[in-house]
Amino acid sequence: MQTPRTSIPLERMSSEEMLACIDPFLASRPEEVDTLARSVVRVRKGSGTVLLREGQPADGLYVVLRGRVNLTRAAEGGRDIILASLGPGDVFGETAALDGVGASTTAITAVASDLARIPAE
Repeated sequence: MQTPRTSIPLERMSSEEMLACIDPFLASRPEEVDTLARSVVRVRKGSGTVLLREGQPADGLYVVLRGRVNLTRAAEGGRDIILASLGPGDVFGETAALDGVGASTTAITAVASDLARIPAE
């Protein structure tokens, strides 16, 4: 599902505003969004930073606020295959963070990126 378009960049929104306009939080009640927003940690990462590693537990659910994050999987010969390239409003790490399983892909910033992380705890 696409993120609703807003005229304010996600990185400039409050955590509550940002979560309220992003799937999977669209159907959440305001009090649920407020609770999640209090745990949001905003981070800025340089290009090439590994955020999640395939097979490892996730430290949280991430929302791309600005920049690009590539989801990759290791292939034969030591090369990585890019499965998806995520941009503002995209969410990743939710399955690994919520279910406590290893990440199914590696997430690496393609460019300098601003992210919101909701810790797995």
